[in-house]
Amino acid sequence: MLQAIAAGWTKFNLKFNCQNNYEVRFGKWKIRHQSSNENLAGGDRHWKLWITCNGRKFEPSNWTLVFSEKAVSFTASGEDINSVDGRRYKLVENLRSDVHGKVQFSRFGCDSVRWNITISKSRCKNLKRKHCEL
Repeated sequence: MLQAIAAGWTKFNLKFNCQNNYEVRFGKWKIRHQSSNENLAGGDRHWKLWITCNGRKFEPSNWTLVFSEKAVSFTASGEDINSVDGRRYKLVENLRSDVHGKVQFSRFGCDSVRWNITISKSRCKNLKRKHCEL
């Protein structure tokens, strides 16, 4: 998925279970999924998803490059689903990423989540050209 973002794709569907937290990097892009499972670090009955990109800028005061994580602007819908029968028990639409590139919603109690993600075209294009070229 991250390679596709770097190539300019803007729509994705991802599915995660509640047994693991995930963090994946490709080039300067990063996606992080936090499970709602209370037995895992950070689990608080909320599904969470972050998409970020490492940016860099020149710091003229000391002649160095400073690297920082930039939030990616996106919208998502989250579906709380049962992985055994595929039934959807909860749907939350029009979630907008915050200043940290994160969306979240409280789970219904199912063991999987499906994210339907749309990355803002203007923001993605801006990031790709200015901060996130591979």
